[in-house]
Amino acid sequence: MGNSKGEIVVKANYEELRIYRKFLKSYGTDDVNNIDFADENERILFLECKAVVDSVVNENAALKKDFEAISKNMLLAESILKEHLGIEQVNIQSVKKMDTPTAKIEWARDVYMLIFELEWDYEFIEGVLEDVNNVLDYYYNIDFDPRDIIGDNPDDINEKQYGNNKVQGVEAVHGTFVAGIIAGIRNNGIGINGIAENVRIMPLRVVPDGDEYDKDIANAIYYAVDNGANIINMSFGKNYSPNKKMVDDAMKYAEENNVLLVHSAGNEAQNLDEKLSYPNKLCADGHILKNWISVGASDMKKNKYLAGDFSNFGKKYVDVFAPGLNIVSTRPNNSYDVFNGTSFSSPVVSGVAALVWSYFPELTAIELKDILLNSVYELSRKKVLLPYDYEPIKGKVKFGNLSVTGGIINAYNAFIMAEDYVDNRK
Repeated sequence: MGNSKGEIVVKANYEELRIYRKFLKSYGTDDVNNIDFADENERILFLECKAVVDSVVNENAALKKDFEAISKNMLLAESILKEHLGIEQVNIQSVKKMDTPTAKIEWARDVYMLIFELEWDYEFIEGVLEDVNNVLDYYYNIDFDPRDIIGDNPDDINEKQYGNNKVQGVEAVHGTFVAGIIAGIRNNGIGINGIAENVRIMPLRVVPDGDEYDKDIANAIYYAVDNGANIINMSFGKNYSPNKKMVDDAMKYAEENNVLLVHSAGNEAQNLDEKLSYPNKLCADGHILKNWISVGASDMKKNKYLAGDFSNFGKKYVDVFAPGLNIVSTRPNNSYDVFNGTSFSSPVVSGVAALVWSYFPELTAIELKDILLNSVYELSRKKVLLPYDYEPIKGKVKFGNLSVTGGIINAYNAFIMAEDYVDNRK
C-alpha cells in the first residue's frame, strides 16, 4: 500500500464508488438510457453502485449540515449560559436551577438541556463530523483516487513489484490487536496471554482506511504462501469484488500449497447465505475452497445474546463462531484496549489453529480445518436473538441456524480430536 519513495496510501474509496467511477469513465454519463451496457449483469451492477453512492453521499451531506448546526448552537448556548450565570464551566445542576429572564437565555437553556438528555458532548459531535467528512472526502468522493501514490494498474495482477515495507502505516491498531490475540507472549505477567506459543507473525499491510483492492489481497496471499505462511488470517471484507478471479486464483494457490485461510464473517448483521461478502469460499467458477473458515462473533455468556448483535451469519457461508465481544488485546506502543468485531473472532480461530498445528504438524490444512469445525462447543439448539439488522426474521432462532457447525471454536476439544485422528492414522 505504498511506493518506493516511502509514501503510503492511508485513505481509500469504498469499492462501490470505484466501480461507479470506472463506469463513468467508460461511458461518460450516468444516464442509464444513454449507456450501451455489455449485458444485463453490468447494468444491474451499475445501478446498484450508483444507488449506494447517491444514497450515502446525500445522507452524509445532510448529516454534516445538521451536526455543524448542532455544534454551532451548542457553543453559542454555552457561551450565553456562562455569561448569564457568571461561571466558567456550565453544569446541569446550575442550568436546572437558573431563571430565564429573556427569550435568548431560555433558548440557550433549552438547547443545553436537550443535548444533555441526548447524552451528547463535544467529543461525540466531533466524532460524528469526522466520520461524515471521511465519507464525503474519501470513501465516497469520486474525485479522490489515492492509487496514484502506488502508480500501478489495480486491474493488472501481473504487476507484482510495487508497494513498500512500511507495514505500520499511519497507525497499526487493528493489525496489532489481531496479532496480540494470536501470539501475545504468554505468562510473562504483562497484559494478555495470546492463544498460541511458538508462532511467528508475517504482517502484510493490504487494507487501507477504506476498501481493500482485490489485486493487493491476491498478491499478499501469493506472497504469504511463497514465504512460508501456514495460516493466513483475513480480518477484512467488502460488498463488491470486481476482480474476484484474482483473489479466487490466489486462494486456490493457498489451497494447493497446504495453507489454511481464516476469514472474519463481517459486522453488518447480514445473512451471508442471502448476500455474500467478499472474499468468500465460493469461487466464480463454482469451486468451493476446502481450506477456508469463515468466523462469526460470539459473546462470553451462553444466553440469548450469544450471537454478537453486529455479526454476520449464515448456515452455509459462516462456518463457526468465536469470541468477538469485549476482547482485550495489544495496541502499538505497549498499550492495550477492548474491541468488538468479527475481525477479532477470526484471529481466535487462527490462534487455535496455530496452537493445534504446532503439536500435530503432520495434519494437512484441510484436515486441520475439519478437526476445528467438528470439535466445536456445540450449541445448535440454544435459542438466541438474531443480530439486530436482520429484518426478515425477528426474535429468537436456534444458534445452529447461524453457522455450519452451530457451535463455538474449542481448543481443548480440537486437541483431543487431533490426537485421536493422528493416532488412528498411524
